Amino acid sequence: MTGMTGGGAAGWLIGTVAAAMLATALYCAGRLVAARLWRRPSARDVDVGHALMGVAMAGMLVPGLDPLAAPLWAAVFAAATAWFALRAAAELHPRPTLSATTGGGAASASGNRWPERGTSARHGRGRAWGGWSGSGASCGAGGGGSTSRVGVGAHVPHLVLTGTMLYMYLALPGAPAAGAAAAGPRWPLLALLLGLALVGCAVAVLARALAPRARAAGGFLAPRAADGCDLGMCLAMVYLLFAMV
Repeated sequence: MTGMTGGGAAGWLIGTVAAAMLATALYCAGRLVAARLWRRPSARDVDVGHALMGVAMAGMLVPGLDPLAAPLWAAVFAAATAWFALRAAAELHPRPTLSATTGGGAASASGNRWPERGTSARHGRGRAWGGWSGSGASCGAGGGGSTSRVGVGAHVPHLVLTGTMLYMYLALPGAPAAGAAAAGPRWPLLALLLGLALVGCAVAVLARALAPRARAAGGFLAPRAADGCDLGMCLAMVYLLFAMV
């Protein structure tokens, strides 16, 4: 896929967004390493997705930064879209915790019948299922509990983001530099609908990040920091969609 070109103010904006996407990718890669070293639960699938999207979007904006061909990126985001579709569907059928079924303290402390997504019912400290919980869960500063930010619909933004990336690679596959913008993308109505969905996701993510529960968590692996990545990705992707159309 060909990158965007521009001069003056447009070129400055393109470079700034590309740099922000690379910084996001680097931060999310750092989250993966930190979660491994500190043995902390984290949304590793979400962090991997953010890292891939950051590199891919930087390559869309600046061709020299793109490490993969468009068909390979399309395959990557097709797999990512399928994965997050499964994660979003699974949120509709949460599993009750062991403590909830036995009257344990975890249920009474939270007031909920269901476990925090991405945590094991057998571990009160919020250990992630296999380390690949798409939950965004992380321990609090004291390490004594889970600060998972996940509820029903928490993976919808990730599904919309990866689906939009897939659309962008399919809408302008291998487009020539001069003709890509002039010809416009395939399925422009879908681009408009995805743009609206991204705006809605950005609003929902911002509300989640500003919620009192989200503000209580801190540190490098804080759920609010992951929410910030979601928000930045949504806004950057809206910019890319409008630039395509």
